[in-house]
Amino acid sequence: MTVLIAEDTAILRMTMKNILIRFCGITSDCIHEAEDGIQAIKTYNMVQPDIAFMDISMPKINGEIAIKQLLSIDPNAKIIILTGSRDERDVIDCIKSGATDYLLKPLLPKRVQDAIRRLYAATPDLLPPALR
Repeated sequence: MTVLIAEDTAILRMTMKNILIRFCGITSDCIHEAEDGIQAIKTYNMVQPDIAFMDISMPKINGEIAIKQLLSIDPNAKIIILTGSRDERDVIDCIKSGATDYLLKPLLPKRVQDAIRRLYAATPDLLPPALR
């Protein structure tokens, strides 16, 4: 399973990467990172990840716009929003734009695991063994 983490805060990218490695069984070489919306789109195009974790508030292009652009490239993209915002409108706007799910910060291993499992509920055999 290949994953993209698009998050402008380095410590949060590192936290998410550690959760994916330690609690989800995803190897570090399958995890790609982007620190802004433009880099997220470029990286997505290069690696075609199975899942993209996308922060809403990023420089250059915010998460909502990046989601729309990613879905124009790949209508089947699986995008999970990362947000510290407690404003429901932010999450609703991103879901309306095509995000599949969302995670509130701070990121917790159980929440990340559950979000990935929800994405693959219909095809659990595609999950890494640690999540089955």
